[in-house]
Amino acid sequence: MVEALGLALPGSSTSLGISSEKARIAEETGRKILDIIEKDIKPSDIINIESIRNAIRVIMAIGGSTNLVTHLTAIARRAGIKLDLMEFEQISKETPMLVNVKPSGNYTVGVEFHNAGGIPA
Repeated sequence: MVEALGLALPGSSTSLGISSEKARIAEETGRKILDIIEKDIKPSDIINIESIRNAIRVIMAIGGSTNLVTHLTAIARRAGIKLDLMEFEQISKETPMLVNVKPSGNYTVGVEFHNAGGIPA
């Protein structure tokens, strides 16, 4: 969800925890954070209704958890964005489930999902 909101680097959320790629992403993230601080970019500059809708759509496409509702509603409220629960329903109806991973699917999110392109795919 954080990657889909635009708050994490593309491809970072599905990389394996113990890998050279994760270490590279951590270093890249640190450089990006310094750049963001220098440009005085805040989460409120990134999070908007469209980024929230994108996060909902991505989570629906990967069969994500109902925790999405709780967390995104709280994030939206904190950002001063009115998020109607019907947004979840409407986006759910429009979005096919593309990934067969838990909790809605049969498999865990792992190396196969990452190797297939992860969230950006």
